[in-house]
Amino acid sequence: MNFCVVGVGGIGIRHVESFLSFRDSHVFCVDPVRANQPPPANTVFFETVGGLPSNVRFDAVVISTSSRPRLNLLKQVCILHPKMIILEKVAFTSCYEYETAMELGKRYSIPIFVNYAWRYADSLFPILKTSKRWSVFSPGSGLCCNVCHFLDLYRYTFGFVPRNVSISRSGDVYESKRRGYFDFLGSADFSADEVGVSGRFDCNRGANGFRIETDTGYSIQGSDVLPLVSKTTARCFQEFIEGKIRLPDLDEDFMTFRIVRDEMARCGGWDSQSELPIT
Repeated sequence: MNFCVVGVGGIGIRHVESFLSFRDSHVFCVDPVRANQPPPANTVFFETVGGLPSNVRFDAVVISTSSRPRLNLLKQVCILHPKMIILEKVAFTSCYEYETAMELGKRYSIPIFVNYAWRYADSLFPILKTSKRWSVFSPGSGLCCNVCHFLDLYRYTFGFVPRNVSISRSGDVYESKRRGYFDFLGSADFSADEVGVSGRFDCNRGANGFRIETDTGYSIQGSDVLPLVSKTTARCFQEFIEGKIRLPDLDEDFMTFRIVRDEMARCGGWDSQSELPIT
């Protein structure tokens, strides 16, 4: 099988490791910074998407760069006609980019998905399905970039995204770990009358470490959470490509984006029609 990872940073290298776990896999990487460094075993690096061999049909291409160059890279990747494309979240930061990307997928008949790591934490789902109230605490992690995980996990568990979402900003906009990208602290509350479930995602500082709690008495904290999502480092796409797990397509992720965008515009001072300056 032939795979390609565009953007081999902290997240991209995990995808490389995942693809290398497939038997008889060939992994191509695109990263202008790492192209001149010794590559990981059984991989080959290129500086640009244009440098990839045109005679290779890729089973999957992952674009794991920051958000700003992603649409342009997607246009280049579509020309290669891979069997599927997987984007890291947040896939895009404006409606225009989402709509253009969805049109590209239709034009080239390529399914485009968005990777949400919490979908691999399958032991959480029975617990969440039997709970009427969730609380997820992720101190200092950045609300805009991370609340989409929470909403997608809800969709994956119950089959739809809650419409009643309220985001509260508690701090000034700050520059994230990626230079030139911004976020802020706060919390997001949701409720869904259809299933009688509500919850909160809280990323305010001083929340005593990462943890998940439910009204049924379930609680998991810090490093105990890591085994739940360990598949994301060892074999994060294998179950998806084998059809054992489902990732959201761009249409679904666009719905999540619009919910977050509208709430961010309401409490963060951004025009809801403009780009959100997040990763």
